[in-house]
Parts: sequence; C-alpha cells; structure tokens
Amino acid sequence: MTGLLAFTFAFLTIPLGHALMAAAARGGSSVEVATAVTLSALGGWLLWRSRGTAAESRQTVMGLLAGVCLWTGLVEYVFKFAAVRLGIGETPYGRKGEYVLLEQTWGLLLLVMGYLLFREGI
Repeated sequence: MTGLLAFTFAFLTIPLGHALMAAAARGGSSVEVATAVTLSALGGWLLWRSRGTAAESRQTVMGLLAGVCLWTGLVEYVFKFAAVRLGIGETPYGRKGEYVLLEQTWGLLLLVMGYLLFREGI
C-alpha cells in the first residue's frame, strides 16, 4: 500500500509544474522569466536543504519537489526560450517549438543512461 501511495503522490505532483507554467504564460514574458528563475532557485534550495535532513521520508518529498521545480524552472523554460530565440514556431500539426526541441535530446539521455548503467556505485 505504501508503494501505491508514493506513486499516487508523485503522479499528482508532476502537474504542479505545468500549472505554474500555464499560469506564468498568462502574465507575459517578464513573468515567465521571473517564474523560471524563482522555480530554479526554489528547486536548488530544496535540493540543498534536503541533504541536511535526517528523516528519509522528508528527504524524499523534498527531493521530489526539488526535481519538479528544477525540471520546470530550468529544462522546460530553457526549451521554451530557445524555441523563441531560434525562431522555431508551432508546427502544422499543432506542436509547440519547445516540444520540437525536446525531441532532439535523445543523445543526452543516452549519455546519462549509459553513465548510470555502467557506474558501479549505483
């Protein structure tokens, strides 16, 4: 039952980043930049703060929230800003430019997975 509860909590936490991103998009580009910086700083602080926490459950929750904040603040916004900067607009199929860029990250994913797969300490 604990695993199901943890999965449900993690599954329901992921949309928080998307909701923050959608809310920031309504405020204009200056609000989006401020949101990206704030989420990145909050995620970094949560990650740093979780290292000194003794309780494993608290470390897990803080790490999960830090991951959501860092992913939204750094990765998603960087792809969004890069798509605007590179002039990659919406495709004829309705896909936004940041998702077109996201497809090009397979090489990075394979490098990280290869490193983690062959590392002895994990």
